[in-house]
Amino acid sequence: MISGLYQSSYMPTLTHKAFAADCNSTLTVEAESGVITGNFVIRQDASLSGGRAVYTPDGSGTFNPANSLHRIDICITIAVADVYKIIGWTKAPDGGSNSFFMTIDNQPTTPATWTLPITTTYEPVEAPLKPTLSAGQHIISIYLREDGAEIDKIQLQGQSAPPTCNSGLTAEAESGILHAPFQIVQSSQASQGQAVQVADGFGSFGSPNLQYRVDICVTVSALATYELWGWTVAPDAGSDSFYIQLDGAPSTPAKWNLVRSTGFEANKTPLKLSLSPGQHTVSVFLREDGAQLDKIELRLTGNAANTPAPTLTPTPTATWTPAPIPTNTPVPAQGSTTGPLYVDATNPRYFSDANGQIVYLTGSHTWSNFQDNGGANPPPAFNYTAYLDFLQARNHNFFRLWTWEQSRWSVETGDDQYWFSPMPFKRTGPDVALDGLPKFDLTQFEQATFDRMRA
Repeated sequence: MISGLYQSSYMPTLTHKAFAADCNSTLTVEAESGVITGNFVIRQDASLSGGRAVYTPDGSGTFNPANSLHRIDICITIAVADVYKIIGWTKAPDGGSNSFFMTIDNQPTTPATWTLPITTTYEPVEAPLKPTLSAGQHIISIYLREDGAEIDKIQLQGQSAPPTCNSGLTAEAESGILHAPFQIVQSSQASQGQAVQVADGFGSFGSPNLQYRVDICVTVSALATYELWGWTVAPDAGSDSFYIQLDGAPSTPAKWNLVRSTGFEANKTPLKLSLSPGQHTVSVFLREDGAQLDKIELRLTGNAANTPAPTLTPTPTATWTPAPIPTNTPVPAQGSTTGPLYVDATNPRYFSDANGQIVYLTGSHTWSNFQDNGGANPPPAFNYTAYLDFLQARNHNFFRLWTWEQSRWSVETGDDQYWFSPMPFKRTGPDVALDGLPKFDLTQFEQATFDRMRA
């Protein structure tokens, strides 16, 4: 990179008549499809979406203000007037090669600076301009600011009109709002001929990037507990997972491991939530590139609440709004509840029962609440009645069962005569185990252990 070259100032008057017949008709456009002038050149790279990118070689110079002799003019045809976000797939190898200037239809009159994150691979980066565009042809111009910066393609994303929420529990992934780098792909195996994915080569993420997602809206008609399923393709070990949320829960999106397949198969997500009637948003995040999602489905698993079902009426507006702030206040549970608890749909810090009522869990800890343990063999029996009385007297409703795999502590603990019982397998021998008792027979269960578990 050579700094300080200011040979020319920006020239705002441009003509684009050459685009009249050749303007791109899609919202995702390769940079090399534009008119390239000055120091910008095309670079071949088979790993890229179109096999090529556009850049200025190191040594071309740095320009500030913009120089209209060195630019890329890309024509895009807009079908629907809207406010559009612009995403560019860029590579910026160092701090001296990480910016462009840009305008849209020669606006603003002083081109905006587009600063890029430093990366050695092509990453989607939002541009600084978010214009309101009418239907028709528009010119995006990218100007040299720092040599060495590269651009592969650009994508326009409409912002003001979210898609109408799907009316049932099943929704096509492509019906949602796709945020780069997610894209729609054609597939004869998909239910409607399309699926969504992040293309192979983009990269994998050990923690979720909340910008890389698809938001899909579904409509629930009854208060109940639902499992979330998705139809996916997971071709290999490097392309077999997403992250996922439902109405922003859990706050850190859950990892969704997929069964490997070359065709679309139903895969259950880790989410099971109590949902109220109305619209809900499923967000699927990139974890591994190459995994594909065809559609999602909410499946009723718990009984609906024992209240009359609400009368369904058309939604008065197509506005898609976030889930409301929860109104049910968590309080210690009184009496008992039947059935499993689920992560609450509106406040994931709490659990709720099958009726959607939050249950506040609190308890007291002790190590001996499943296996007896102590300094003798057999160890003294745990006083379960006293423990439960203790919990009930304090309005506690939760405890965790603890188990040990060894029947006796080993010598390095300083107390090798500390024992645990019962164990899950019978001790039939004839050989002797390290604790001096008959060896376990791993083909025979010790029924007393499982009787205690169910007690």
